Amino acid sequence: MSWLYGRREEKAFHDKAWKRADMAAWDERWAGLSLAARRRFVEDVKPGMQGRRAPGTPASRFSAAVLEEMTAAGLIEIDRRWGKPEVVVSDAARGFASRLRALNRYRLLDGARNAEFANYVGYCFQSYELDRVLFAVIGKATGLPGYSIVGDLLEVLVARRRWPEWVLAYLNDPLAGEVLQAVRAAGGRLPLAGLAERLPAQDPAAVRPALDRLVNHLALVEDLDQETYEILVGLLPSVRADLHRQRRPRPRLAVRPAPADVSPEGGIDVPDLRSLLLELAGGRARLRKDRTLFEKERDRFLGVMEPLPGWLQERVGSPGDRLDKAARWARVLELVRELRAAGALLLDLTDEGRRWLGLGFTQQYAFLYAYVRDLPRDQEQVAADLAFLGSRITSVPVPPKATGEPDYGWHIHRSQREPLRRAVHRAFSLLPEGEFVTVASFLDHAAYGEHNPLYLGTSAERVRVRNEGRLILPLEEQLEELGRRLLKAALERLVVFGCAQLGREPGGALVVARRPRLEAYFEAGAPAVAPGADVSRVIVQPDFTIVVIGLAAGPSAELAPFCDRVQGSAGQGSLTFRLSRESVQKGLAAGLEPAEVFGRLERLSSTPLPQNVAAQLRTWCDWVRKVSAGPATLIRCPDEAAAERVLAALGKSAERLGERLVAWPGGGGLNAALRRKLQEQGIVVEVEQASRER
Repeated sequence: MSWLYGRREEKAFHDKAWKRADMAAWDERWAGLSLAARRRFVEDVKPGMQGRRAPGTPASRFSAAVLEEMTAAGLIEIDRRWGKPEVVVSDAARGFASRLRALNRYRLLDGARNAEFANYVGYCFQSYELDRVLFAVIGKATGLPGYSIVGDLLEVLVARRRWPEWVLAYLNDPLAGEVLQAVRAAGGRLPLAGLAERLPAQDPAAVRPALDRLVNHLALVEDLDQETYEILVGLLPSVRADLHRQRRPRPRLAVRPAPADVSPEGGIDVPDLRSLLLELAGGRARLRKDRTLFEKERDRFLGVMEPLPGWLQERVGSPGDRLDKAARWARVLELVRELRAAGALLLDLTDEGRRWLGLGFTQQYAFLYAYVRDLPRDQEQVAADLAFLGSRITSVPVPPKATGEPDYGWHIHRSQREPLRRAVHRAFSLLPEGEFVTVASFLDHAAYGEHNPLYLGTSAERVRVRNEGRLILPLEEQLEELGRRLLKAALERLVVFGCAQLGREPGGALVVARRPRLEAYFEAGAPAVAPGADVSRVIVQPDFTIVVIGLAAGPSAELAPFCDRVQGSAGQGSLTFRLSRESVQKGLAAGLEPAEVFGRLERLSSTPLPQNVAAQLRTWCDWVRKVSAGPATLIRCPDEAAAERVLAALGKSAERLGERLVAWPGGGGLNAALRRKLQEQGIVVEVEQASRER
């Protein structure tokens, strides 16, 4: 369609709003204008949009001297088509006028208006082409292909102290270096018109192209002096501030008193899993066809889960989310299985699940820690240590060049994960055990400088850091931000696993404390927990209530099949059960024998069984009888003699039900061989009409 609209002129990435190459001549004319002419042109003359006539300004608002000066410079024209003369920007000067208004609007050298830098770039540069150039500058400066930036490119790199030097390395222009040095020597800003005078050894005609290259690559920016309306050139205020910024000391940990509002000391995932399995120990759960729990079953499980504070629930998910997560853990760890019984799909404990419930409190945590520490090969997250650290951020040492080992790219070996795990462990070991510190101060303290876990105890140049597989520039600011993200993700992981405890102060600030299980999470071995946590006391009371005191789940798991839970949860330290005829009947129906019910209760009870409980339990067990049920073929005989002959023909497998009724086991009817035997006794079998229809 170019033949219809004409070929458009290809613009350079820096010529979106005006053509930079045309500005040098206009800058010379501008420098020769009086202050009055500059002010009136900037404030009263509108450049208009590209290709359209700008709204005119009445010529009567300008003095004759100012009009003559601006006309002589080629900046304006007098439009007389509408009767009264109006001042408009000349077509040739429209780009220059747009530039002046932009500089006056964005004020890039004003330290109080740093937020305008991104708006200026969006207005003056072709975004896609500019990004390609900026990434080319970064690539040449760092030598890293395929890198990624954490945060906004303009904010974290272009507006920082390194950028001008990176641009010089990219341009490879000695004169551009002298121009930049002259600007620095002037305090970071100077009038554009006086730049060439500061480089007397250089050809003024060559200085301007060198300056333009620096401006086009954002190493220098322009502004308009608000008093003289001279065009200024200089370093961004953020760059100047970064150059003069002193290295800040390492932030301290801010210790706080223990808050009243804290997360459970035992974490969330393990108690939730324990609650789920304990409830399954008391009875299987029905599943829908899509293998999810029926709503009635969900209510049953949600009723035994420990409630969380509202602020914590927002972070870890609703009770329903926690139940789904516990069910996923149970399936992944093969602690539950699905089976069909009487046409229904059921969720039931496996033998491994019963063994897990029987483990001590300490070993239950160790079981999960070992799983996430060393995932099975088929479930391993090859891209990152997501299961263990909760993040897709990775850091590995740079292999020595002599080894010829390639960069790890997206995949990392198990052995390559250990340095980062150890570094994160060291970071959390900084937390004083049992004391709370603010989360903000911990992240600042642990991610600071060379202490950043991403450095792996070395330096930024000796590690390769990736986020979501993308290589990160080895700059302190970039790695500090990413280190904070890594520690924040790991903290959330440690809280749900009971290795750290989160709290909230009255003002809403979050605080964190280290717990003894932290060591066991990062190092194979039994978690350190409070003495006696693996022991539970079982007290059977005369009112048929059974109180389980302690966090060990084994006794509760053995009682659940023939007792009803009254109150308490797996993570609260005590559970109350009640014996009833219905609960005992439920346990016997599930396959328990009376002797096993007595044996469990006597073995688990810390005190002798009350006599009334033992007697009543024996009565309930004796009252229950097990019967067998199965299909049979019913044979109706016309008289007692015929029934006798049927019994003689069928033998001992047949059963006499009455004078004229005989039952043959099995619902498949009588086969041909049996019919022949009956015929030998003079018995002819006729099939009832209802049987035929079936």
